[in-house]
Amino acid sequence: QPCYFGKCGDLAQRFNAGYGQISPRNCFEKGQETNCRINQRILAEVEEGKLVDLWFCRFDGSNVDLKTFEETFIKGIGRNSNWNRT
Repeated sequence: QPCYFGKCGDLAQRFNAGYGQISPRNCFEKGQETNCRINQRILAEVEEGKLVDLWFCRFDGSNVDLKTFEETFIKGIGRNSNWNRT
């Protein structure tokens, strides 16, 4: 069941430095609150013994309106998840 949708310009940077290795300063005011929140939720799922899958989709940007795609996807999972904030 999908729980969260996010987009980024640089997947390696976003995933490795954004979610995988969070500096404590990012969890304070003016930090990366989303990264801390999603990291915490993933950790909680794993600690409950649940399996967490990550899915990635690459868009070249030429034929896809990413903002509309994101909004549509979040609405589709919205009834099942509160991980995204809209």
